[in-house]
Amino acid sequence: MMHRGGWARGPQGGGQGARWNNGGPRGGFAQGHGFAQGHRGGIHYTPDQRKQMMAIETDYRHKQADLYKQDNLTLGAYKAQLVALNKEKKDKLKALLTPQQQQQIAQRKTRASENAQVMEAARLERMKIHLQLSDDQAAKIKAQDLTFRTQLQSIRDNDDLLPEQKRDQMQSLFAKQKDAMASILTPDQQTKLKTERARFAGGFRRDGAHGFHRPDGGPSAGDAPADN
Repeated sequence: MMHRGGWARGPQGGGQGARWNNGGPRGGFAQGHGFAQGHRGGIHYTPDQRKQMMAIETDYRHKQADLYKQDNLTLGAYKAQLVALNKEKKDKLKALLTPQQQQQIAQRKTRASENAQVMEAARLERMKIHLQLSDDQAAKIKAQDLTFRTQLQSIRDNDDLLPEQKRDQMQSLFAKQKDAMASILTPDQQTKLKTERARFAGGFRRDGAHGFHRPDGGPSAGDAPADN
């Protein structure tokens, strides 16, 4: 039998095989775009679209289970065929969208990207103040952040990678980003940054269904307006 490491519990058994399924009823394209709920983020999906989505998901699950039973496959061949199944499902789900829905989703992604850039610029300004960055340091951090965001998006958009592979590559990228920041900051600035992060992380408290709030009344992610 082919050795699949952490996949021993099968594609729906809760091990790595379950995490590598690129969605399904509990995640991925369908749930992320609100098919199961009928609408999400101001985008409405018709009952017929939801019905077809569930049929696509069921077909994908059956094919995934059949693939897992093929013990004569090498691990590499198994991964390649699983990637192909994920692409097939994604293409079928995308084909259900009307041009208007596709445009709405594209607009949401654009807004998310623009918001991320604004937040990144604000973070850099705070770092300039708290860490007393030089102009050269600020320029290097800005360039490094742009490189990081570009590489991160490239991983996310790579349909030749399974979710678990994407996660591993992202973890590696985050580690490289951390090392790059350390090479730009002085030891004293690194210490100050760690202290600020610890203080910021400890400054949030859970407040029921209203998200996280800072004791000083500052804004938090939980206070962000809905994406309509």
